[in-house]
Order: sequence, then C-alpha cells, then structure tokens
Amino acid sequence: MHPILFHIGHRAIYSYTVLLTLGLICGSGLVCWECRRMLGSPWLAIDAILLSLVGGTIGGRLGYVVQNHTYFVEKPWEALLFWRGGLAFWGAFPLGMAALAIYAAYKGSSFWLFADAAAPGLALGQAFGWLACLAHGCVYGRMDMGPICLDLPDIYGISAPRFPTQVMGIALSLIIFAILWLQRGHWPFRGFSFSVYILLGFGGQFLLDFTRGDEAFYVGPWRVSQFVDLGLVACAAGLLGYRWRKRGRRFE
Repeated sequence: MHPILFHIGHRAIYSYTVLLTLGLICGSGLVCWECRRMLGSPWLAIDAILLSLVGGTIGGRLGYVVQNHTYFVEKPWEALLFWRGGLAFWGAFPLGMAALAIYAAYKGSSFWLFADAAAPGLALGQAFGWLACLAHGCVYGRMDMGPICLDLPDIYGISAPRFPTQVMGIALSLIIFAILWLQRGHWPFRGFSFSVYILLGFGGQFLLDFTRGDEAFYVGPWRVSQFVDLGLVACAAGLLGYRWRKRGRRFE
C-alpha cells in the first residue's frame, strides 16, 4: 500500500491520482487508435473523451459518496476531494456513456461505433483503476475468504489475510481487454464489442462485489452497485439479442 508516491515541496502526489491518469492516457490513446480505424479520424475521439470524462467523473464521485455515505455524512466537504481517492466505476460508466450518446447524436454519428471504439480502452483503463485501488487500499477484500487470501491492507493501512479483490479485478480487466483487442474488427455487428465488454466486465464486477470488505450501502443482501451491475448486464444481453435478430451487413 503506497497511497502517497512522493512529495513536491509540501504537496503530496497520490498514487491513486497518478495511476488513474496513466489509465486515462493509455485508454484514451486506444480509443483514438480505434476511432482512426473505424471512423477514419482519431480527432473525433477527443471531444467524445472529454465529454465522457466530465460525465464519468461526476457519476463516479456520486457513486462513491453513496457507497460510503456514512463517512461523508460526517465530512461532507470531502466529497469534492476526488483526487485523494474515490471514484466508483459503476457510477462513472452510465453517466459517461450518456455523455457519449449525447455527443454522437450531436455529431449525427453512430453511438455504437463510438462505443465499440471505446470498449478496449475502457477495459485497459479499468485495469489501471483496480491497480490504483490496490495502491491506495480501497475496494479491499474480506478477511479469511479461502486459501488464496493475501496479506493486504485496508484503506486504513491495517494488514490482514484478505481475499485479493483488487488483484482479481486487475486480472479480469486485462483478460477482457485481451479478448476485445484481439477480436476487434471481427465482431458481427455494431455494438457487439461494447456489449461483450459490459457482459464480462459488469458480470465479473457483480461477483467480485461479494468478496469486498469495504463499507457500502446495502439494499437487502446486495450492495447498491450490484443492482447497477445486473441492470447493465441485462441491458447488454437484451441489446445483443435484439441486434442479432436485426443484423444485416457486418456493420449495418
């Protein structure tokens, strides 16, 4: 656990911020690469990325605050200090994609082309996000959950044998990235790559949430994030079924 990488004068440079920034750079680079391949120009991705980042950052912070509402009730001003750690991907993704849909409609382009171009970059960026959580100690696993437990700290720096939730998240994201990247250009229709990303990513996230030991807002036995995960998986499955029946040309 290395929440602070180094200091510049009296200013702390947080590992969470650095790793998220690296993930953003790498993911955005892949999106531009795919936009050049699929849309003929990488520049179309720039505005789309910026708008999606605005929506995603707002949604991600809202999700994190809801997830840790007991903490922020006592320190509400810290809800704005997102650079210290605290963006929930299940909150960032819907608002980021909503911003992307608005941009695609404004440009008169296909949302599904942009979404497919973004899918590999999202998976790679998510791997960096999990790595940031591992360095910061957030999204830590439960204690004593089987033989694969590792000696890992929680967000307070207390080490104990825990399920390696962050490590599993990194591995899952990299596997999804490899599938999407190696199969790019071979999907049967628009939206297929994006739907596969949602099915694998949020389906895996739903299962990983059962291993988490950090505080969260529960509705019955599930975290509120798990309801979002299942909703996104159901939408992706429905989209695949609908577009499979309606498929015509490879990229209609």
